[in-house]
Amino acid sequence: MIIGISKLNGKLEGFRAIGTNTRTNKFCVKMNSAKKETICKFCYSHATLEKGMYKDLEPFLQSNTEVLGNTILKEYVFRQGSTKTTKLNDAYFRFQQHGELINMTHFVNLMNIASDNPKTTFACWTKRKDILNKYRKENDIPENVIMVYSNPQINKILDEPPKGFDKVFNNVWKDHAVEKQNCTGQKCMDCLRCYDKDKENVIVEAVK
Repeated sequence: MIIGISKLNGKLEGFRAIGTNTRTNKFCVKMNSAKKETICKFCYSHATLEKGMYKDLEPFLQSNTEVLGNTILKEYVFRQGSTKTTKLNDAYFRFQQHGELINMTHFVNLMNIASDNPKTTFACWTKRKDILNKYRKENDIPENVIMVYSNPQINKILDEPPKGFDKVFNNVWKDHAVEKQNCTGQKCMDCLRCYDKDKENVIVEAVK
């Protein structure tokens, strides 16, 4: 099976990632359309796909959705453009720069990818505490995975990660808790707060 890899740019320049389609993820759709104001209502991925800004992006992400969410993979190949490989050589790698965990099958596949590539540090962003908690009842999170809880509530800073998570990523309005904002536009590769377990575990960013 083929797993598509994205080369990231902007503040995430230097990273690669595996993402999925927000528009076919029931959790994403529900959160994006909820009446309650959450960071999901400002989802760049959902808005980009909805507007059709990048015509090849949604089919690419949907392919990953189907590959990762339907079957626990025994064999797989990574593809970035025309390049294919069975192993990753990245120092740091991001899970879910687009999309959210679909189901347990998806999460198991991501954890297996991490186990198969022990020299790479993986950071996995999710709001799905239910999936993580269920997984942890029978499995250990690989040592090279950093679980980042993506706090859905704007301006409600969590001062410590929920149980099972290594870090928590909070979003606030630009004029709220300015003194606590520590994700302030620097390149992620120069910061690495989210990718190093020894660095602070509470991250606060202003909504863009």
